[in-house]
Amino acid sequence: MLLLYWPLPIHLNQVLFSYWSDADRAFRVYAEFALGQASGYWMEAWFFPFGEHLFYLDANPLLCWFSAGFFSLFPSLRPYMVGVFNGLVLAQLLFTHVGWFRVGRYKSMPAMPAAVLALALSLLAPQWLKNNGNFSLAYTALFPYLCLALLKWTEQSNSLRPILTASFWVALSVLIHPYLGLVNGSFALLWVLLAKPFKLKNWFRALLLAVPLLLFVVVLKWSDPASAYRTQEPWGATDNQMSLAQWLIPGVGHVNEWLTKWVGDAGSSQAWEFAFIPWSVWGALLWVLILGYGKFLFKALPKSAVFAGLVLLLFASGLFGLSRFSWLFEVVPYLKQFRYVLRFAWPMYGVLGFSVGLAFYSALKNTTPRWRSLLLVLVLMPAGIEAHGHLRFLTDIHLKTPNLYSESHQSAEFKAALRVLQAEKPAALLTEPFLFEGSLMTAGENPVELRRLAYVLSVLGKVPTVGGILIRPNENQALASSGFSSEPWYRPSPYFQRALKGKTLALLFPKDLDWSQARWSHRKPYKVVAVDSTYRLGLIKAEDWMRVLSIPIRSESDSVHINLLADENYRDAPPFGNKAKQISRSEYHVLLDTLGLNAEDYEASLWVDARRGNSVNGVLFVEEVNEQGQGQWIAQANPARSRCLDGGWARCSLSFAARSCMRYRIILTAYDFQANAFGLNRFMLRPLDIEVGGVFGAYRMWNNHWQKIP
Repeated sequence: MLLLYWPLPIHLNQVLFSYWSDADRAFRVYAEFALGQASGYWMEAWFFPFGEHLFYLDANPLLCWFSAGFFSLFPSLRPYMVGVFNGLVLAQLLFTHVGWFRVGRYKSMPAMPAAVLALALSLLAPQWLKNNGNFSLAYTALFPYLCLALLKWTEQSNSLRPILTASFWVALSVLIHPYLGLVNGSFALLWVLLAKPFKLKNWFRALLLAVPLLLFVVVLKWSDPASAYRTQEPWGATDNQMSLAQWLIPGVGHVNEWLTKWVGDAGSSQAWEFAFIPWSVWGALLWVLILGYGKFLFKALPKSAVFAGLVLLLFASGLFGLSRFSWLFEVVPYLKQFRYVLRFAWPMYGVLGFSVGLAFYSALKNTTPRWRSLLLVLVLMPAGIEAHGHLRFLTDIHLKTPNLYSESHQSAEFKAALRVLQAEKPAALLTEPFLFEGSLMTAGENPVELRRLAYVLSVLGKVPTVGGILIRPNENQALASSGFSSEPWYRPSPYFQRALKGKTLALLFPKDLDWSQARWSHRKPYKVVAVDSTYRLGLIKAEDWMRVLSIPIRSESDSVHINLLADENYRDAPPFGNKAKQISRSEYHVLLDTLGLNAEDYEASLWVDARRGNSVNGVLFVEEVNEQGQGQWIAQANPARSRCLDGGWARCSLSFAARSCMRYRIILTAYDFQANAFGLNRFMLRPLDIEVGGVFGAYRMWNNHWQKIP
């Protein structure tokens, strides 16, 4: 392992494994526990002023709790906390190898073949690639130990000990990542039930396996005050299913590079870190069949294990009505919150990989030494090439990002900014662009460097952050936070008005920020210090940030199209309530269908009801149609990505360049699966170089921004 990952093992405390948002979030949560700033399950430093549940942060609760206890006993090791984390990430590859080795030995394989097979299964496991950042889903070591326990149960069906051992591995999986628990737990349940589905004793054993999952659901609901309000329609809940190509074709590594170069992307890339079967496994399978030893495939593991893996593979591929939110999604809401159900294909990799390996060994036993050597080379060479490609992929990622949690990697500017936070003790840290991304709402561009700086400053400066990356929040809280950095014509949420009264905010922003675009444009921060060559940190009084500006008034132009989309009785003062236009889900609502736009840039904007999670799967798009009636999308926007909210309504906008002699259709569609109506109001199309405003009853409007007249 040291050789394969070289030079990574000598840099364990110098780098953060990965530069992606998943990794930044994982390291931040881990550091908070390691430094003694967090405990239990509720994270006060996240999502100010509300907080967030540890299990909804994808951050390996078991490791976090372990680090809290470990570093409280050995506080002198805290400067090396990142090295400990990175070392544990790599070390579990060893435990995966030992697990598969023990399964091979249990199936009577000699030590050397069992060791070689275990190494191949460990290095080529698809979820191992999740170590690019989502570390808690990369725990490949649990599955082989679960299989070993269930194999022992198959041969000792009257003993409860193997089932209790398997239940322990499921519980451990849940505490590392609930989705990992769901994958391993469902595989174990199916293995036991499919063995003898009509035997009452097996249902009792299945119940024992399900206990960790049931306890998790109960405890999570009890411990999560936001559980009743988390979105019922998270983005992408069923958009990430497996295709045949994604399961068959490796997504990374040398083989995939050659394949892409000569035949193009065959569709595997969308699932590269979730599920695939390596080429070497298919190669070994081919030789097993050629040599006539296919029958050994069905002797490696019990048929119920193979069927369990197959059922989960079909589930991950959408065979059971995934695209219509099957009943499983309602029984286990966690499936919706964490999306990517194609992770359920992982067990099939283990089942098929081990079965092929054991069958290949059985075939080699009866060949001459020369044939044995040749066949070994034909299988081990491509396996080695693939493993090298995967490890190079991970090593390159892991070595890119310096460990900013360590003083040795902090510049003098960074340390000065940290001293400002520690001395001033602001109520919260705000970033521009605003960092907020989750299953419900997204706002801001989420630049990598800004996000990492904000997280490290938050931990070391002991300042909570307003937003968060890849969280799954309470809908009302998400709406309040998404409007945090909105235009200065709208009043901040009452939550923030109460939480920030008389307090100070820290603002982290790029040095070349266009202040005219920010909520605080009328009050710039004070005590500004450099963090690095790109970003600055300043302080701003909450009262200055919360000030509301008056909307300017301009005269209308004939080239502007306005449709209030409201009940006729409310044309003068269009409301945002149920008097606004309502459309059915999955309906394409044409807002404008027009010929003869001038050849210039336009902005299309629309207000959408975001209060019930409806907006998250809506799309506002512009379709350009030529003289032959052929149309194509030229611009699109998601209402959930709005930086402008007013009373739970979001302003969705996009810009596009019109061409003469073309027809343009501006359409809103809601493409998800609930029955709720989709509220919309106040549509405007205007040339970008024209400012438009006016008075509409009790409201004044400017460029489709609305404000009630005092």
